[in-house]
Amino acid sequence: QDHGSNAGLTPEQLKNKVFVGGLPLHVDKDGLKDFFSVFGPVTDAIVMMDMNQHRSRGFGFVTFENGSGGAQKAIEAQPINMFGKMVEVKLATPKGDRDGSGGGAGGGGGAGNAFGGGGGFNKPFHRQN
Repeated sequence: QDHGSNAGLTPEQLKNKVFVGGLPLHVDKDGLKDFFSVFGPVTDAIVMMDMNQHRSRGFGFVTFENGSGGAQKAIEAQPINMFGKMVEVKLATPKGDRDGSGGGAGGGGGAGNAFGGGGGFNKPFHRQN
C-alpha cells in the first residue's frame, strides 16, 4: 500500500472533517458552511435532520479542503460562539475504523443479548418507543 498518496482515503482519515455539536436549530447546511469557511475552504457541510420532526437535530459535520488545515483551525478556535450558542467541534472519526473487529463484537453482543434477556426479566421492563 502506498501511504504517500491520499488516494482513496476518506475526509475522516485525512482529518479534514469535523463534528459540530450544539448547533442553533435554525442553522442549515449553507449557514454551517458559511460560518466554518472562516477556518478554511469548506467542501461539504451537513446538518443532521430529524426526519419525523423535520428539524435540525442540533449537530452536523463540516468537511474542509484537503491540506487546508481548516479542521484543526476550527478545533483550536474553540470556544466557538455560533449565533449566540456555544458549539462543540471535534474531529470526525472514520466509520470504517473498527469495521472487522467491531462487526464481530457486535455479533457476540447480539448473542449475549439473547441470553441476557432471560436473566434480566426481574428488572422493570421499559419500552424505548
